[in-house]
Amino acid sequence: MLFFLSEVASPMDGTTVGSVAIATITVQNMTTSSGSFTSGSVAGSTVSVATVCYASLNATDGGPVRQVVSDEVRNIIVVINMAILCQIVSAVGVVVNVINICVFARLGYGEAINVTLTGLAVSDLGIVVFAVWLSICYNPLFSSLDLPFKPSEFVYLTAGLPRLSCARVSSWILASASVERCLCITMPLTFKSIITPKRSMLYITIVFVVMAASVAPTFYTSRLVSVFEPTRNRTLTSLTFTADRFSVDNIAFAFGVFLSVTSFLSVAIFTAVLVYKLREATQWREKSVVVFNKGNTQLPSLTHRNKQVGKMVSLISIFFIVCFTPNTVNQLVMSLVPEFAKNGSQVNANQVSWSFGFLLESLNATVNFFIYLKMSSRYRDTLRMILWGRQVPEHDPRSTRASGDGGTYPF
Repeated sequence: MLFFLSEVASPMDGTTVGSVAIATITVQNMTTSSGSFTSGSVAGSTVSVATVCYASLNATDGGPVRQVVSDEVRNIIVVINMAILCQIVSAVGVVVNVINICVFARLGYGEAINVTLTGLAVSDLGIVVFAVWLSICYNPLFSSLDLPFKPSEFVYLTAGLPRLSCARVSSWILASASVERCLCITMPLTFKSIITPKRSMLYITIVFVVMAASVAPTFYTSRLVSVFEPTRNRTLTSLTFTADRFSVDNIAFAFGVFLSVTSFLSVAIFTAVLVYKLREATQWREKSVVVFNKGNTQLPSLTHRNKQVGKMVSLISIFFIVCFTPNTVNQLVMSLVPEFAKNGSQVNANQVSWSFGFLLESLNATVNFFIYLKMSSRYRDTLRMILWGRQVPEHDPRSTRASGDGGTYPF
């Protein structure tokens, strides 16, 4: 059994916000998560019309419920966040993440950190690319065009779910980067034998596959089909759902929340450990240099490099925590508070909060370029070579080539 939704399906979570459904088979006395409806049918006909008591209509089993956020306020906030701000940030994000990938490819993958940061740049690029399309579909000027599809429904499968998958990939890659830096600080002598470029590549590949699989069940229950639209007298591509949508999506959503919360907590915990260990190691090494290595210039150089990498990962992780907190909280609230769940009585508040979360996630996927540019002399040198063919001389103190280690480290 499939239902065609004659009104809008939110690209935030695929929830319906319309009032009429047309079923492909007879439906009688069906109970929804927020109400029920009864429909009649005509023998041999595929048309069955019913009034659906969805939360977006402010109706529940107990009667009308007042929305905390009105429809007008929701529309204004969502358009500003998604159609304007998110579009600008995401467009910039596409450019800078392509630059990140080119720079790390030029640096080479002799170090595991380069592989990790490249994987992060690829997943961030996916976030902002799909966010650009998401923002276009939210633009009233675009949605008002005579299109062969309904943008608010079409974007759910073509941008909403793929963007979600990429966001989960970024969080798990960043969690591994935090662990990697912790091991580098706590086990400097054996670190490179544990974390190798090949193992980092294998981990990133597995993460991409698992996160893609995490949204696959939703692609099964949500489908795009061609349906005739009487009001426009034409066939449109619209979003449909299978009869087992809620049971499948609930499992997929619970698994997705687990993945998101686990990676978020992992980043937070290992970032805190990293900052602590970095300070502890720096203090110990500074004392060792003063007492035992007054004439040795190599140890301070290595300490500075590890310190810079640790600072960079810590800063990226802290920014991630700030930007991903809203949507992590949104997922937890949706799973614990029925009113805030799909088709809950506070669907407007749900969509407003997700619009802020989407904007912050796009910002997080964009800002890493500026962190690299600020903190990495090697990154700046390589970027100059790519853009203008300028190469910093070997003796230039700004270049890590002057350290004589011959590595391809991004610092």
